[in-house]
Amino acid sequence: MSPNASCLRFKGNATSGPSTYARNYLEKLIQVPFRLPPLGYVETKIYLTLLVAGSSLDTGSPSFKALLDLGREALRRPWDGNGLSRGVIEERLGTVSPELENALILADQLALPLAEGAQGNPRQIKRFLNTLNLRLAIADARRIGEDVNPAVLAKLMLAERFKADFFERLEAEAAVSGASKTVAALEAALRTDDEESEKAKKPAASMGGDKKERPLDDDLLDSEWIRRWVLVAPALADEDLRPYLFVSRDRKALFTAGSNLALKEDWIEKLCGSTLGARAAAVEIAKLTPGEVEQIFDVVAARIRASTDLKKRPDGIEGLAELCKISPNLQTPTVRLLADLPNGQLGPWAATGWEKIFTSAEAKREFAKLKEGWAKLDENKPLQLAAAGRKRRGG
Repeated sequence: MSPNASCLRFKGNATSGPSTYARNYLEKLIQVPFRLPPLGYVETKIYLTLLVAGSSLDTGSPSFKALLDLGREALRRPWDGNGLSRGVIEERLGTVSPELENALILADQLALPLAEGAQGNPRQIKRFLNTLNLRLAIADARRIGEDVNPAVLAKLMLAERFKADFFERLEAEAAVSGASKTVAALEAALRTDDEESEKAKKPAASMGGDKKERPLDDDLLDSEWIRRWVLVAPALADEDLRPYLFVSRDRKALFTAGSNLALKEDWIEKLCGSTLGARAAAVEIAKLTPGEVEQIFDVVAARIRASTDLKKRPDGIEGLAELCKISPNLQTPTVRLLADLPNGQLGPWAATGWEKIFTSAEAKREFAKLKEGWAKLDENKPLQLAAAGRKRRGG
């Protein structure tokens, strides 16, 4: 049958549905079906090692070309399971550079989750690494590169990519204090010796019969993906996750998806306005999640930092005070914001009126220390006197 005849035959069958119609038509023309096989675990690990190494090494150097040759050799027989092992690399190259060491660590960390989550799709694996490299570049550009461990960022990105609900949960918990109680509880339950790990496989037995006392939901401990993710190095319980969340903000707009952005912008304007307006906005803001409250705090704090006249109380200070009442976790960041403002330009307002606002022990301690420094500030007498609790003569 000629191609034209085939077209005429299928012309009348288009009503069966576009997907079925297209598949049947292609099967008529193409007689040899072939699906590109996905990358397995070993192939993914080799691919990751080469990609990570290529992003930090000179790809034209003899050492990288030798590494590339090793990768090609390993890909010919992936069923052997050796891949690009450290022993093979040391035997061929003689040494493992820090850049290559980092590539091996990241590849070992990411290979299994990406092989399963990305279903061995090289394009998705490359996209994941491109995003990782972009965020590391953002961290360097913002001069917080030393605070961002690539292994920690990569682990968080795995949760972001393959367990969005779980990531949003730990993101909301860590947005203000930097710690996630869920991650800490999971690691406490799962990162133990073999005997305790066996108990952790039975949540009810390991956590006790009273579900009210359990710090974790059943679905978390029962999720095989989350259990494996928790055991992937490095541990996160002692990590400050805020720098990682900061460089990951490209994943969404200023506020979470589905939120009323216009309404929240109106609240921000009220927080930066009168005292009554700030209090009215605070009533509504108190209904938001901790992460959303912190995002609003960041916007108001940025406006204060941008103020050109700090001799008088800048717009937004009343708003920050209201936010500190809503979320005590914002009290210490507020103290640190005051400390970051230029001492020589601050008016007496900075040292007064905070006694009823700062209720947490940490905020009280840091603010007292800040006032001690201001009290010794000879180049700014108004602030010095206010910090020392004295009034200016003739004022």
